[in-house]
Amino acid sequence: MPSASHRTVALIALSVAFRLIQFDATVVNVVLGTMTRELGGDLGLAQWAVDGYAIPFAALMLLAGPAADRFGRRRVCVLGFALFALATAACALSPSWPALIGSRIAQGVAAAMILPSSLAMIGELYPGTAERARALGIWGGIASAGFAAGPPIGGLLAASSGWRAAFWVGAPIAVLAGIAVLRTAPDSPRHSRPLDVRGATIGAVALALATAALIEFGQGRGVLALALLLAAVAAGRAFVVAQRSATSPMLPPGLLAPGPFRGAVLTGLIFNFALYGALLVVGLALQEVHGLSVLATGTAILPMTIVVALGSTTSGLITARTGPRPPMIAGFAFAAAGAVVVAAGAGIRRRSSPAWA
Repeated sequence: MPSASHRTVALIALSVAFRLIQFDATVVNVVLGTMTRELGGDLGLAQWAVDGYAIPFAALMLLAGPAADRFGRRRVCVLGFALFALATAACALSPSWPALIGSRIAQGVAAAMILPSSLAMIGELYPGTAERARALGIWGGIASAGFAAGPPIGGLLAASSGWRAAFWVGAPIAVLAGIAVLRTAPDSPRHSRPLDVRGATIGAVALALATAALIEFGQGRGVLALALLLAAVAAGRAFVVAQRSATSPMLPPGLLAPGPFRGAVLTGLIFNFALYGALLVVGLALQEVHGLSVLATGTAILPMTIVVALGSTTSGLITARTGPRPPMIAGFAFAAAGAVVVAAGAGIRRRSSPAWA
């Protein structure tokens, strides 16, 4: 077992990893309008700068866990940090949308490598139930700060130094965090677990097709959107078949059988779909429709991200007293009310209610 100081440094580095992942998931929503004006193209192309990160992150997450068990959690995590630093620098240097989207895809792959391995290493560093709970609280709290800080910091950097600065800030942090993990975190025992590469590939294709269908529908290309949607359904069906026939499936079929776990997964899907969709739409609307600067946009979005960050750190305490159902119902009720206020303020002239909605 590492010393107390080494465990503390490792915990901070692993928490910073999650913070970077959250920061890069939200910062683009603020600078997307500025990026579009510099790189050209339409909104449909620009949306891939967001989805290019999210799709590989989601599709490869379940594959990265067994990979970390097989090749070593510290090794996979440190390699993820290295890839994240390189991909982040590549985003900052991108001269065109294809280069930027490719770099964002690499960022998503790196994030998928970092997150499950870092969470598993925290469990190894803090094996006791009480100390593990405290460590995970710190991990989640620092990550929530990254989620909240993304819009205002991104807006400040873009306003002072251009949108590329919002990416440059993450590269050295990833390098330092990777070095800290390499020097302080112990290497884990390795297990010869098979990897469901086929399932991960089909899942990524299904997600990409579904995303493309939504983007094309938003651009008014209904026939193409329908074709992409049908292809996504076919790929999703192929994913289910592949999981049922795999010897070591990425997503065991019984895991999503009717029950509390499936309900929690569907709830999380709906919530994150609405949250990240709102961040994208509100960020663009404040700049392109209401004429706010990128700095003012980041500041306007800050109340929403702060509330999300505070809620994620306190919901565990509330759930311990009331159970999961009351805070979940209350959270969706507040989210629905906020969406109504934002929609009602969408037609009001700039510098009025949109910043507060």
